[in-house]
Amino acid sequence: MSVVFAVGPLPPSGKTPVIDEAHSYDAYGHGLEWCGRLGIPVVLRRGIIVCMTLASADSRSGQLAARLPRSLGDLEGPTAGRVELPLHIAWSGLRAFDLGQPRQRMGLYRIVLNEGMREDLPRFLDAGLLVAQWPVLRTLVGPAVRTVWESAFAELAAAARPVAA
Repeated sequence: MSVVFAVGPLPPSGKTPVIDEAHSYDAYGHGLEWCGRLGIPVVLRRGIIVCMTLASADSRSGQLAARLPRSLGDLEGPTAGRVELPLHIAWSGLRAFDLGQPRQRMGLYRIVLNEGMREDLPRFLDAGLLVAQWPVLRTLVGPAVRTVWESAFAELAAAARPVAA
């Protein structure tokens, strides 16, 4: 078994620890024993753990905010065709997406919002598509992503509100 753990400082008292990444070459999940002894909650993706880092929810929001574009107008990604995401964004599962297929388009946006770096956002996201998809997309991303983006961009916060009848 080859397991590498990179653990940062534990968050202050009262803050929820968030495992940013958990990966392992051990398909049997023996790395979980270590997490269990420390009382660290773990979410598995496909049952595999490789490396682990720990961060507070506050630092996750700060990391997300640092990646934001200056304005939604900076998002000039493709609006049609086939898009292939690089491995540093889509390291597991589907990497090529047909933007003409609503579910695939939504999947691409969810992955880029969660995993993309600052320079990836304008390359793969389009402002118009992001705003149009936001009412549903916001339910597919985590609360930190949702809060950071809606706090930064009034257009997304407005798109999230239900329309009065």
